[in-house]
Amino acid sequence: MAEAVGEIEQVLRSALALGGARYSFTLKGPEERNSLNDSLQRQGQLTPLLVVEDEGVLTVAAGSGRLAALTFGGVENIWVRRFLGSRIELWDRLLEEQLTGGPLNTGEVALYIKKRLADTGEDVKEFPLELLERLGLPPRHSALDDPLWIGSLEPPELFRYALGELPAKITRILMKAKRDDALAILRATRGMRLGANKIAEVVKCALECAWRDGISVSELLDSEELRAFEGDGEGFRAALRKLRYPTVTSWDEHFSEDVRALKLPDGVTVSHSPGFEGGRLRLTFAFSSFEELGGDIGEVSEMLSTGAFAGLEKYLG
Repeated sequence: MAEAVGEIEQVLRSALALGGARYSFTLKGPEERNSLNDSLQRQGQLTPLLVVEDEGVLTVAAGSGRLAALTFGGVENIWVRRFLGSRIELWDRLLEEQLTGGPLNTGEVALYIKKRLADTGEDVKEFPLELLERLGLPPRHSALDDPLWIGSLEPPELFRYALGELPAKITRILMKAKRDDALAILRATRGMRLGANKIAEVVKCALECAWRDGISVSELLDSEELRAFEGDGEGFRAALRKLRYPTVTSWDEHFSEDVRALKLPDGVTVSHSPGFEGGRLRLTFAFSSFEELGGDIGEVSEMLSTGAFAGLEKYLG
């Protein structure tokens, strides 16, 4: 099968149009861009750009970053190769070229799918399953739901997915929300250093508080003065938890003190669920033998009969 590219040729910089907006799906940080610029300045252009003819204009499909660096360096004659195949073949080639540098991150997968669909007109339900596997996705079409949603975001939120700051579980929570609410909480958490579970908790609390009060997330942030926590992830999380779980947050410190005051046997604990608002506690026994369990049960039973647990009664109301 003949290769779908022409011979290497040299063209003037003025004959080329940047195609990054249409074809590029790489999300490079400043360090990578600086490294590329340094390499081109030291060694010159070693790899031809891949170009396509769009309505009579030679557009760069792969190498927009290199072209920008070459232009900045004052290079006028650019080495290129023209792509001669179909649009689907072009996107297959672009993916293969990118994968030679390693797997795509979440944001790049999302951009690739979004831009490929826009350019080829393919039906997402008919995507080859082998293509999904090359993208690092499970071989089922439902696996495209997350990246299609992510691909609809604009920077800097898209870059946050690319950098791994927003795990997939966040996507699944936000996909159920109104777009404006999703964007509002994403913007509010920008720059906050929180682990995956904590930021998922923040997102859920914000959405649930807004829905409970019948207002938008943006209105919630304004009415509760939550925009003042810029960069302070733990402070923002604590304020939202207090709004979502007012009872448990006011009881947290006292609850721990009251449980310690019981002086329970080793291996016996009393706890409440994360969203506890009163009404039900959990008594847990950890034991290495049934004899040990029997002794602990007997001791706890005696404590109950003498009223030692009375201090926890207020948490059951």
